[in-house]
Amino acid sequence: CKPLFAGSARGAYRMGPVGAGAMTKLVINLVLFGNRLALAEGLEGMASWDERRRLEPPLLALAGGRDPIVPPAMAGEAFPLTSLRWNDEGGHLLPLTAPRWCAARIDEFVSALA
Repeated sequence: CKPLFAGSARGAYRMGPVGAGAMTKLVINLVLFGNRLALAEGLEGMASWDERRRLEPPLLALAGGRDPIVPPAMAGEAFPLTSLRWNDEGGHLLPLTAPRWCAARIDEFVSALA
């Protein structure tokens, strides 16, 4: 199981039973085969997938102000406000839709650790 995106300055963490391969399988099952049962099982697994307790500061969390999956109120409750960086126009897939913005925030974060 490979880490998807969670991590801290001390390293990435295993994200539980739903890794990158399982996520790909979920998407393929739904899109190619219309397998809603596989999607439901995967989403059920993700609902209990919470590794935040294992993350150690310093921590950087990037969030989109227009994220329909993790809306701002949820992101604000999930992470300390001091670790959140907001892209007001961003959605759920910031690394894909705003890669330069994400890279700049990560660069700022890492530079501040030095």
